[in-house]
Amino acid sequence: MAEPSLSSVLEGLEAYLGYKKLQGITRVEVEQAVRDSLLEEADMPAAVVSEVTTQEARVLPDSSKELFAVEGLAKEPAILFLCDGGAAESVYTDERGAMLSRMIQAMEQTKDQVGVVRMPSKLKNGVHEMHSLFEEVVPRSCVVFGGAVLERVLGKRVAFESMRGRWIELNGVRLMPTHALSHMLRSLSAKKETWKDLQLVMKYLK
Repeated sequence: MAEPSLSSVLEGLEAYLGYKKLQGITRVEVEQAVRDSLLEEADMPAAVVSEVTTQEARVLPDSSKELFAVEGLAKEPAILFLCDGGAAESVYTDERGAMLSRMIQAMEQTKDQVGVVRMPSKLKNGVHEMHSLFEEVVPRSCVVFGGAVLERVLGKRVAFESMRGRWIELNGVRLMPTHALSHMLRSLSAKKETWKDLQLVMKYLK
């Protein structure tokens, strides 16, 4: 059997560490000699972790302002996350928000590089209203959490399980449907499937 290439080993390690981050594990012990060897062979600098302050929610102007408020980067974010609404001032304050925060970190993003929209429970015309949102925000990609949110986005009933993990294009923006945050809190298998979906987004952004 052929020896695995260094790049394939590193890709596997990256996927494993990303999954651990998604579970809330932020520290893994690695022997110094192994760490130095990996950094030297891959010709990579050690990662620098900086503390990021969450930006205040920014309300969109004009026609979308009564529908959508973007928390984080409200113009040209790498990823726009669409999730269920909530009463808290910040999306990151509850258990779901803590999981979302870990996802963002695992995807090698920061809260000032992404945007989060808590979707209203009722939209008059989902496709038209999402078109207005995407025109204002211009995201590079979009992650949609859960079938209920996906139905609001598309303005119709959907077979969520057959659409999860598959790219959808809407108004020139690529959407990745995945499990709802609340569902992931109850299901380890949903977390694993979601991480696979998020890896597709990461690959697209490279």
